[in-house]
Amino acid sequence: MEKRKEFLKVYLGALGAVNIVWGESCSDRIFGTVLYDREDKEEQQDFVWYMTEAEVPSQEVVRLIQYIIQHQLLDVDKLCRPLTEIAAEALEPGKREKAIQALLDVEVRMMDDGQETDSYFIHE
Repeated sequence: MEKRKEFLKVYLGALGAVNIVWGESCSDRIFGTVLYDREDKEEQQDFVWYMTEAEVPSQEVVRLIQYIIQHQLLDVDKLCRPLTEIAAEALEPGKREKAIQALLDVEVRMMDDGQETDSYFIHE
């Protein structure tokens, strides 16, 4: 599986996605639809992520997100504790700052009727 898809499954999963239907992808972006409820097909959101395979955030960022999910430290898209505290518990000292910044830099654009309207992001 592409690194972009692997990352988005974790990232969008933290933000409530129960499934992702993948759309078109090219070298610098990937499209899809987030499903929030497997039974209610109206509970969905199209998205585009402008990201190349080479620039996908590191495994440390994935570990940080998984830690946030496991410890239920996210209220919708807002962290319940400072990210520096969370990273101190989840990651080795030399990898924290870069992972924190990479997580805060992730922005997946929401799309409605083919237009970019909002963004998925995690913030403090």
